[in-house]
Amino acid sequence: QLLARKFNLYGKLTSSIVDQDLLHGYIDGVVSCAYTDVILNSFLCIGSMVDFSDENNLMYRLTKNISNVLKLLNNLLKKSSTSFYYDQLEPTIADYFVFEAFTIARDYHHKLIPNEEDCQELMKLEQIMKERPGLANYFNKHLLFKRFTGSLTESEYLAKLVDRHK
Repeated sequence: QLLARKFNLYGKLTSSIVDQDLLHGYIDGVVSCAYTDVILNSFLCIGSMVDFSDENNLMYRLTKNISNVLKLLNNLLKKSSTSFYYDQLEPTIADYFVFEAFTIARDYHHKLIPNEEDCQELMKLEQIMKERPGLANYFNKHLLFKRFTGSLTESEYLAKLVDRHK
């Protein structure tokens, strides 16, 4: 939040949001949702090596929650008159966090993503964010991390998931 304030990543007041504290609260809510409900829970799924074929597994149920949260973030974004949250002309910290949450979930396993109809806005956001100069440079130079976590068993688990998709 400190960096978001320092680098003006909270956006500008709009005709529908005229209170700066309210705008910051909305943005912080989206950031918190993307971080705790999607990113951290995705890492929990990886860390516990969730078996996507066992629907009775407690960790499998967590995957449904991640999908539902992404659907909610998609619906919230759909209500914006711009490509970004809360009618902002430039991306805010919320847009960056949702971009990260969506791409982590999508890259990890397709069961974390809502059906295509329920993630259209997230896919548009992903495309727009990837065109941002800093992020475009990051992606063009292939600077993505090769690992999600520091787990020693992560590579074997991810390879197992890839084998199941074949």
